[in-house]
Amino acid sequence: MKADKIIPNSQFTMEEFMALDIPEEKFQIITPGVDTERFQPSTPNFDLVNKYQLQNKKVLLTVARLDERKGHDKVIEAIARLKKEIPNIVYLIVGKGRELKRLKALVRKYKIKENIRFCGYVPDEDLSKYYNCCDLFILLNRQTSDDEQLAGDYEGFGIVFLEASACGKPVIAGNFGGIRDAVEDDKSGYIIDGNDMTIITTTIKKLLLNDFNKIQLGKYGRERVVEFFAWKKISKELNTISNSIIQEYHERS
Repeated sequence: MKADKIIPNSQFTMEEFMALDIPEEKFQIITPGVDTERFQPSTPNFDLVNKYQLQNKKVLLTVARLDERKGHDKVIEAIARLKKEIPNIVYLIVGKGRELKRLKALVRKYKIKENIRFCGYVPDEDLSKYYNCCDLFILLNRQTSDDEQLAGDYEGFGIVFLEASACGKPVIAGNFGGIRDAVEDDKSGYIIDGNDMTIITTTIKKLLLNDFNKIQLGKYGRERVVEFFAWKKISKELNTISNSIIQEYHERS
């Protein structure tokens, strides 16, 4: 490996590469960043609230490609289990992918069409509007049988968690991949077993039915993103590394 420096986006990703016998001193973790001016707390977008009939609803949101390992199916099952206790619960699904047909079939199976909104592809510039329409963000990333066959198919970091946190929203994350760099467990949200339905439903209830807890997690998440993950800070770290490599190159020449 002739690279002077390798920049993984999380501790998890670094450990994956270290398994290839690359020396640890080659690595310096720099996570993705967030535009904290574009992604910031605001009132729910009037047009989206009307379009998806979100008035007086408890809203969950996932922004992700529709793949099995993203865990949309587990959230849909959780909605089916919770709808009697929380009848105004709604799940917004932003994204497209190969799982769409299967997920729609699950919605029909559980008879919860009125609780699910498939939003399709949303341009990056509009995502903050969706984050600000939800009560909590959830992405139950997990390892699946497909992941075992497709080496390297995992959530290396999870930028969507930071985008949600930047908008002041608490998050629920599955405990697979590089999530622990993006979510501070029990501080900006909860990292849970994305296959355990009891834990999933309990955690959703804990946030949807406790406004104080929800607000505190969202507030901490926003402050954390501004302090550690704003693009201005990330770009300075990259610039420092680049300058260091250039200086070392000149010294060797």
